Amino acid sequence: MDSAPGWRRKPDGWCSKGDAPKAASDWPHKRLSEYRLPITASNKDTSFRRNLRLIRTADFSIVFKNGDRSSDALFTVLGRNNQLGYARLGMAISVKAAGNAVRRNRLKRSVRESFHLVHATLPAIDFVVMAKPAAAGTERSKLTQSLDRHWQKVSKKCAV
Repeated sequence: MDSAPGWRRKPDGWCSKGDAPKAASDWPHKRLSEYRLPITASNKDTSFRRNLRLIRTADFSIVFKNGDRSSDALFTVLGRNNQLGYARLGMAISVKAAGNAVRRNRLKRSVRESFHLVHATLPAIDFVVMAKPAAAGTERSKLTQSLDRHWQKVSKKCAV
C-alpha cells in the first residue's frame, strides 16, 4: 500500500511535458467564437460605448467648474455644453453616498440605463451624475423618474 495520501499520488500513466497526449489539444470542443453571441444590431446598441462616456479628468473638471446644476434628494446632476454633437455621461458615485460596491454598481447601472434610453434626444451636453445617500436604498423606478427630470432640467439650463 502506498504511504502517500490520495491527493498526492501520481496517477497511472504519468508523463512528462513532452509526452503529453495529443488528444488534449482538441479541447475545448468549440472555438471561443462559437461560445460568444453574434454581434447584431439589437445587442450591439445596448452597450455603453466609450465615446458616450466622460473618461478624462480634464473633462470632469470642466463640468465641475462651469456646469449647470440640478439637484434633488437622490442625485445632483451637472451639465455643460460640448462641441461633439452628442451627449456624454460621467458618474461620480462615492462610497460615502452609496455604500459598498454592490450598491454603487447598482446605482451606476440605473444611471447608465436611464441615460441610454434618452441620450438620442439629449442635446450635446456633458453630464456628471453624483448620487446622494438616499439613492442607495431607493427603488429603480424612482431613480429613473428622478434622472429623467434632471436630464430635462439640465438640458433647459444649458440651452439658455
